[in-house]
Amino acid sequence: MQRRVLDEYLLAGGRVAVRAFDFTRFDSNSIEGWGDERVEKHEEDAEFSYRLTVEPGSGSYMRGIQLIRPLETISQYHDRLTRRDDSREYASFVAQDWKNRVIREISCAPGATANYFTKSDSPYETTPAFFRPEVLTKYKSDPSKYTLEERSISCRGAWSLRTYDINEAGQVHTYLVYLRDLPYAEQLYWKAFNEEPKAPLSKRAIGTDFEGQFWAEYNPLQSVIAHARDLREAGVLWWTLRSQDLLSQVHYPRRKQAKSGRTKSWRSTS
Repeated sequence: MQRRVLDEYLLAGGRVAVRAFDFTRFDSNSIEGWGDERVEKHEEDAEFSYRLTVEPGSGSYMRGIQLIRPLETISQYHDRLTRRDDSREYASFVAQDWKNRVIREISCAPGATANYFTKSDSPYETTPAFFRPEVLTKYKSDPSKYTLEERSISCRGAWSLRTYDINEAGQVHTYLVYLRDLPYAEQLYWKAFNEEPKAPLSKRAIGTDFEGQFWAEYNPLQSVIAHARDLREAGVLWWTLRSQDLLSQVHYPRRKQAKSGRTKSWRSTS
């Protein structure tokens, strides 16, 4: 687990993590078993508690726990989250300001939006922005650099977009608060595909992101991938997976709206 994520979880609940450890040391060429001549030692302080047992000439074993406390206080964490970096640049996006019931261009910079607990006329941080489906092409075509999941995108070791989805019009949509976390150059890339919404958010996004539902509807693509994985693990002779990475590179073909109002299919890059 990433330490940053663990600390956030601990701070949010006023918790302390407990890590258990168990070590055994012996010489496999000489030990014939544990005898009765053992020396035990028990240590306990504010962070560690363990029991060490040593058998001279044979080996030793230790078992105990370690308390893991957050590296910063809740006030330090709050200050870090609210501290603005004036040197950073942020792009603006045409977004659906559903708080003020208007579609307009809104900056994703900190301070330009507000959370649900702040009394303000500013749009919510979860204000959605919509994009043409071609915005995903770059991530599909370079799996060695980008990881494109069904609901998230990441650039290895650099950045991640926590969530996105596709609405009924084939538009990719995400929220300003997550676009804010992207590097400025990546924000400009997304801005190039930005457009006004042609349909509401997907039902899945509304259910998972706002209603707290676990989305369990049938997913045809995931079903096909699961069957392919079963065939690979079964080792059938009549079908062979050319590469172990292919299953993670399969995505739905996306559709965009044609000028006539009809839809046309996009060819899948996988």
